[in-house]
Parts: sequence; structure tokens; C-alpha cells
Amino acid sequence: KFGHDAETVNRVYVIDANWHLLDDISLRKLILADFSNDILSLMDRNFIALSPFDDQEIAVKKIKKYNLYALPVVDSENVLLGIVTVDDVLDVFEEEVTEDVHKAGGVVPLDMSYTAASALVLYKKRIVWLLLLLVAGFLSSAVITRFEGTLLKVVALAAFIPVLIDAGGNIGNQASVLIVRALALGELTTAKWFSVVKKELTIGSLLGLTLGFAIGSWGYIWKGDFRLGLVVGLTIILIAVWANLVGSLLPVLLTKLKKDPAIICGSLLTTLIDITGLLIYFSIAGLLLF
Repeated sequence: KFGHDAETVNRVYVIDANWHLLDDISLRKLILADFSNDILSLMDRNFIALSPFDDQEIAVKKIKKYNLYALPVVDSENVLLGIVTVDDVLDVFEEEVTEDVHKAGGVVPLDMSYTAASALVLYKKRIVWLLLLLVAGFLSSAVITRFEGTLLKVVALAAFIPVLIDAGGNIGNQASVLIVRALALGELTTAKWFSVVKKELTIGSLLGLTLGFAIGSWGYIWKGDFRLGLVVGLTIILIAVWANLVGSLLPVLLTKLKKDPAIICGSLLTTLIDITGLLIYFSIAGLLLF
């Protein structure tokens, strides 16, 4: 589009006779330049461009990083094909955020607004993940059944199950949200996975020790059994470290595999930590109480 129909007039794109992009010049620079200068004198040939095959998120990141109103799109031979404006990017950004929120909530992403979607469409979008999580829930039940004898011997163990698995899920989700956001903003790359491990091990240990002291003390005071307090205290320490590592490393792994890391946030991650947390709990109880 040209003239009054142009999407943006903030930058002027300089091309040769064959439409090869040579440079982009800001309108401010062009207006304030000496009228005796030619366009060539204003060019530095240092411009940022997109390929038509770039992911939409690349456009979002580049416009944000370089604080631009528009980006040119060129082919493999540097021929100018068009531009992507900040308005286009904002639309894409909204779509990406909405999709991530849906995935984190265990919903197949909607391609329409909530009000436009029928009850049947919303049912189909939600039931898939719910069935998968139901199967995962059966695994949690299987773990409890496997250690039914332990529970029958020390019934008090059952009282702490909701507290322990909730804490593990919360810790894992906190870690995953922070890492997914850091990956999305470009603050973190998959190459830095080892630094993530070191940092999250430290954080998980500190969280575990704090929560372990709290729940262990509560268990001892409530039930009057030091060994029970020790079991729940040690369990939450190990669960905290494990949940923190899982919640932080799975998004990095999914990004490395070119998958959306938002998939692991929310219900799926919580269910995974629930199952492993129960295994940790009953294993420690078996070692220390019998």
C-alpha cells in the first residue's frame, strides 16, 4: 500500500531497480537531513529484516528488542516483499499469550472468542486434557494402593498427603512459569540449561528446608510423633528439590525439541509431581517408620 493507504510512514525503505532492499531510513532522519545530501549519504546499510518463513514470535521479539514500528520482510535474495507493523505484532502477541494460557490451563487452544464458541466446542476443547489427566490420576491411585499396607500401619500418614502433593505442585508450577517466561522473553536460552540446574537446586533446597521445618514441626506437635514429623519434613525437602528441577528443566527440554513449553505448565506438571511425590513420601515412610 502507498500514500494515504500505507500502514506506517515512520520509515522509508530504500530499494534498487530490482526491489532488493538496501536500507531503511527513519522519517525523522530524512526530514532533518540537509536537502543537498542524497539518499546514499543517509544510508548505513544496517537494517533488521524478517524472512517470510520466520516464526511469528521472531517478529514479536525483534520489534520489541529494537523498538521498531515496522520490520521489512525479504526473501532469500533480499528482495523486499512487504512489511510487518507493530499492530500486526500486537495481534500475534495476543494470540500467543491466549494460546499459552489455554495450554497451561489444560485446554486445547481456542481459535475463536469464548463468547463465539458453542458449549459443544468448549466441551471438545476441554475433555481431551481432562481424560488424559484422569488416566494420570489413576496412576496416583495405583501408587497409594501399592503402599496401602504402610498406610494401614500408620494411618496418620494419610493426613499429610494433600499438604505434600499440593506443595510439590505449587513449587513446580512456580518454577515452570518463571522459566517459560524467561524463555519467551529471550532472557534464557536452552544452552544455559546447566546454570538453570545449579540455580534451581539451590532454590529448591532453600524452599525445601524452610517448608520441611514448618511441616515437620507441625507433624510432631499435632501427632506427638517425632519420627512422623521427620518423615514429612524430609519428604517435603526432597519433593521441593525434585519439583523445582522438573518444573524448570522440562520447559527448557521442550523448547530444545521445538515444542511449546507452555504445555507442561499447570495441571500436567502438577499431576506428574503428585505421582512422584507420593512415591518419595511412602518410600521414606517405609525406611524410617518400619
